Amino acid sequence: MPLDYKRILSALAVLLCLLLPAAALAAKVNAEPGIEPGQVVVDEAGLLDRSERAELARHIEGLQEKHGIGIAVVTKKSLHGKDIVKYTDNLMNQRFSPGQNGNTVLLIAIDQRDFQIVTDAKMHAIITNDGGAPYLRDAFLDDLSDGRYQAAFLAYADTVDELVSYYEKEGKPFDPADQFSWIALGIAVILALVVMYGVQSYLVSMMSNVQPGYGAGAYLLDDSIRLEAPTDTFLYMTVTRAPKPKESDRDGGSDIGGGHGGIGGKF
Repeated sequence: MPLDYKRILSALAVLLCLLLPAAALAAKVNAEPGIEPGQVVVDEAGLLDRSERAELARHIEGLQEKHGIGIAVVTKKSLHGKDIVKYTDNLMNQRFSPGQNGNTVLLIAIDQRDFQIVTDAKMHAIITNDGGAPYLRDAFLDDLSDGRYQAAFLAYADTVDELVSYYEKEGKPFDPADQFSWIALGIAVILALVVMYGVQSYLVSMMSNVQPGYGAGAYLLDDSIRLEAPTDTFLYMTVTRAPKPKESDRDGGSDIGGGHGGIGGKF
């Protein structure tokens, strides 16, 4: 019995038409809601108004084009108990990795007042956990804590720009220790001593009616103190011990895996 190729092709076409919408629906279910391709600002928590979002997006897009990197800001009302580090890392891998020279995402979970920065392997080499990451965090954390969200997000983007520009110019990641200058410290100490001496001399010159005493008795008022019994009685003392926080707990970032890095905390 000869095969009816027309019927077979028709059946395959019908099957394909049925499968395509199902695949599209599955992709839509698995996709992060509210995120479109090319977005750099996703403000689900509603921390910015429309003009602020547009200004921030334009600014970030300019920095992305300047360096060939990816920068994104994402705000969420809640993560519903999900681990913020893993969530941000997955979000960057799936949605915010357009830059060939490195990518970074700042995520805000407003219900718990948590923030997390994640960098991919290339950006991690530029913004290291023990150098650039704390510097980046400190650049925007005060504004974030005070509710100046657009200022905080602009500071985040501008500091990424600063750190990447430093790496491009110097060929090494930024380290705050490199910024310390012993010469500047010496000049500051000398100026402080000069000012202190000047102020002291001025105050002494204004005390023309005061004469120095040449013995301890000159500074003791008559009948101002009387010892009834020359004994001391020890009552008690309270000792409280607390573990000294590690330097990494206060300032350093964290290795996430796969060469990725970042830093996070509360605001």
